[in-house]
Amino acid sequence: MGFIKRLLGLEERGEGKTEITPELTAELLKIILEGGGISKETALSIPAIASAVNLIAGIGANITYKLYSVDKGGRLNELEDERVKLVNKNTGDLLNGFEMKRAFLRDYLLMGNGYIYINSRRNKVESLHYVRAENVSVTTNTDAIYKKAIYNVQGKMYYPHEFLTIAKNTTDGVKGEGLINEQKLIIRLIGNMLKMLNTNTAGGGMKKGFLQSQRKLTTEEMDYLKETFTKLYGSAESKVMILNQGVEFNEAQETSTDMQLQQLYEGISSDVGEILLLPENIINGTAGKDEYRNWFKNCINPLASEVVAALDETMLLESEKGKKFWKADTSELENGDIKELFEAYEVGVRSNVVQVDEARAKLGYEPLGFNFVKIGLDSVLIDTKKNLIYTPNTNMLQDMNDIGRNMGGAEPKEEEKGV
Repeated sequence: MGFIKRLLGLEERGEGKTEITPELTAELLKIILEGGGISKETALSIPAIASAVNLIAGIGANITYKLYSVDKGGRLNELEDERVKLVNKNTGDLLNGFEMKRAFLRDYLLMGNGYIYINSRRNKVESLHYVRAENVSVTTNTDAIYKKAIYNVQGKMYYPHEFLTIAKNTTDGVKGEGLINEQKLIIRLIGNMLKMLNTNTAGGGMKKGFLQSQRKLTTEEMDYLKETFTKLYGSAESKVMILNQGVEFNEAQETSTDMQLQQLYEGISSDVGEILLLPENIINGTAGKDEYRNWFKNCINPLASEVVAALDETMLLESEKGKKFWKADTSELENGDIKELFEAYEVGVRSNVVQVDEARAKLGYEPLGFNFVKIGLDSVLIDTKKNLIYTPNTNMLQDMNDIGRNMGGAEPKEEEKGV
């Protein structure tokens, strides 16, 4: 964080950097102390914060979450479950899946908590409802080991298992610390600097200055001048001011502190990005593939892992835990390039990590019904579902359950002699 480190004396001044003078430090402290608390709306009114938070939340909302189980043979099976549709598409609420996840993650980044109410009946989840973090009050007990909590939403009490909850930098699982709390002074500084700069430009570029009178003015005259000058600088409609004889306007010179504040504000975007693990080249789209993947791994993947942990905790029945689990599908977002995506699946099919129809399903194509896996130089095929081995060169079809008998020299069955 460039200008914050320089303000605290943690970064040496370099070429092109604004010097933090005692006068500038005093002005910055004055700006920090102005104003009251910081709301989510206040934080999002700062362009640098809004663009960074919305970019991360938008990419995170594009992640698809899927439900899987593992059979007795250790094979991973993707499940068609109504809960998957609720999480990703039709939530049963006014917000669709993308909008729900985006608002959920935006609250997490800014407020430290994201809440989605799980509307269930008789162990069946019927709908999901995003709840603004500001509307949820959490009360916890004082036991340092056996932690318990109650949620209060508009006067009604709920238990934590009734909500899909993610908490940033939490120590109890229900209360988190977001950007607004962790960087309170920085956000207040940025917000008040922005207000100051807006005030300076609200007069349509009018020069600052002061009035000097050659005679003593009456109270009524002074009030009139104050009122008219306030309108002159605060309104974009009328820019005409008439001064009577003996009253002169003297232009005020822009101080070095004013210019330094402007320079500091110009560096805020990169500083906010550093706080949110979002490099400037990701924001402006100039990052290379390796840079993008590295950022995705360090910023988006941990976010997806936290959502998966919450889904496993509250979107599975107790009887399902250990047998079923959620996973985040980030393959398309992480790779980004369609050519690289096809090449990745080509390697997967060639190395027998995935089957042809599995790769086609990932790419959005209809399955071919081809269940064979190549196990030797394109000369031997195995059907993993029917346990059959087919050798194209000899046109032989064998049952793997009988392969031991065949290897022992027994005569093959009639259906094994050819197809």
